[in-house]
This record gives sequence, C-alpha cells and structure tokens, in this order.
Amino acid sequence: MGKSQEERGNYWNSYYTAKAVPDIPSQFAAFALSECRSADFFLDVGCGNGRDSFFFARHDMPVVSVDASTAAIEDIAERANAGNLPISALSSACDDPSLMGKVTDALAKLKVSGVGVIYARFFIHAITDKEQAGFLDFCAAFLKKNGGKLALEFRTAADENLSKVTAAHYRRYVEPVDFLEELFKRDLTASYFTQGTGYAKYKDDDASVVRMIIEQK
Repeated sequence: MGKSQEERGNYWNSYYTAKAVPDIPSQFAAFALSECRSADFFLDVGCGNGRDSFFFARHDMPVVSVDASTAAIEDIAERANAGNLPISALSSACDDPSLMGKVTDALAKLKVSGVGVIYARFFIHAITDKEQAGFLDFCAAFLKKNGGKLALEFRTAADENLSKVTAAHYRRYVEPVDFLEELFKRDLTASYFTQGTGYAKYKDDDASVVRMIIEQK
C-alpha cells in the first residue's frame, strides 16, 4: 500500500466499510481502562471502527473518538447515537493543527472536563514519521494543558518479519528506543513500558508490540 495520505485514506475507508474488524474490545483497551480508571474521559485517536471506544463508553467513560476515515467516524456516530452512549465522533488527521480546538469542542459537546487519557492502539505504526511528530506535538500540548496520560500500543521493528493476518498495507515498524527519544524531546516519559508478543494476539498474528503509559516529566 502506498504511503500517500490519499491512498491510505482510501484503503481504510474501504476496510471499515467492509466491517472486517472485530467488534470485541482489544486486550489493550481492558489494560488501559484498568490502569487509568480515575480518568474523566478517553480520547481514542486512530479509533478505527470504534471497538475500544464503545468498550470505554459502556464502562461509563465518555469518549472522543478520532479517525481520519470518514466511513469509520460516520458509522461510530450513528451507532453511538442509537445506543445513547457518551461518544463524540470526530473525523480528523492526527497532525491537523486545529485538532486541539476540535477536541475541545467535542468535549464540550459531551459536557466533560477534567483529566483525560489520550489512547492510541495500533496507530503509531500506521502513520508516517511526519504524522507521528505532529501527533506527539499535539499530545505534549494536550497533557501540558490538561494533565492526564497517553496510552500507546504499536508494532515494533521486531514484528516486521512475523506472520500477519490482515492484507498487506502501510505499516511502519518502530524502534522503541528511537520512540522514547522522541518522547524525551517533548518532556514526556514512559511511566510504564513493556514489549514482546502475547499482548495483541489475533488469530495467527501474534504481534511484537510495545505498550506504554506516558506522562509529563
């Protein structure tokens, strides 16, 4: 799959329209909720079909669901409205300079304030280096303004040659040490860090991933 934003956007719109993703929550969602139970809301970036957003919302946690796929966001908004769940669905690129304002408006729509968690599962490896830089800049600014935590799970360089279940598409295998350096540049630090297999198993795909809980220094 090509690296252009348009090509990747077309791929994910088709993917979510086909409803190829499981509706059950990920293992990481359960972990993140248990680790961050005192949060006032979750900001689920790269939310995909909303599987984890709906898990959080059904556990009485307001959620702002963000994804660049308009197909995914339209479906989430429709299902959240039908289920009367506290989810505000927002279509946006992760490095959009106006993302902070959009998220602020979405939180106001939910009538939620306080300390939140930025949550992104299987997202970092699906974006470019440039998009990652913009996303981390947003996260640093958001945490500085509001406090809270950043919860991440993504494929590492050790995963590149492992079996994959889903069709070939753009993946960027991340070196954890390099990523930690990017956090350090933004006065962020990992208060929890683990890596390996067994955390994100799906059929025959047992991805080698990193899990992190990140906070301001």
